[in-house]
Amino acid sequence: MRMSTIATGLHHIHLYTPDLMESTFFYSDLGWELLAPPEGSACENPVSSFALGNIRLTVEEDPSRAEAASSLSLCIAVNDVREAFSFAQSRGFSPVDEELCVLSGPLGPVTGFRLKGPSGEYVWFCQEDGHEDTV
Repeated sequence: MRMSTIATGLHHIHLYTPDLMESTFFYSDLGWELLAPPEGSACENPVSSFALGNIRLTVEEDPSRAEAASSLSLCIAVNDVREAFSFAQSRGFSPVDEELCVLSGPLGPVTGFRLKGPSGEYVWFCQEDGHEDTV
């Protein structure tokens, strides 16, 4: 038996933040669907839960653990990085980099940009290279 035959995908990402409302507005403004608002949850601290396509994100307010979020990067795959860049700017976000970046790494080259979240996390929007018509 192998885990690769049992696992079906990533269930969710859990992020800690010192300010839940600021994070809730940040991810909502980026177009994530708010599934569970900050009111009630089974967690010890207040949480908000979001969906973006089949990606699930839970943001929990816990200032004592929020520092760990500053080392987190979320990378969202997009089919048109220029459109995503324009969308972010139209919503009032200022990308960290003024222009699109070409990154290479173990998962292959991608073109993208990043935003800095309210907890210090980076949210990347990346398009796999090989799509010269939009990059």
